[in-house]
Amino acid sequence: MVTREEFHAAYDAWKAATDKHKRMMSAVMHGEPLNAGRMHQQLAEIERLHEDWMRKAEPFVLRQP
Repeated sequence: MVTREEFHAAYDAWKAATDKHKRMMSAVMHGEPLNAGRMHQQLAEIERLHEDWMRKAEPFVLRQP
């Protein structure tokens, strides 16, 4: 059984990864070169973390008949 602490930790990890992506994009928008490979890696990490977070959210979702 997933604990609330694990659920919150999964969210925090996903949020940190999205914040990092935001900082990476901001740097590019301010003139730094785009490292497309690194950007793709970051997006893959965000996707993986999001899937983990959603999986851990399932026990806390109110199911309606």
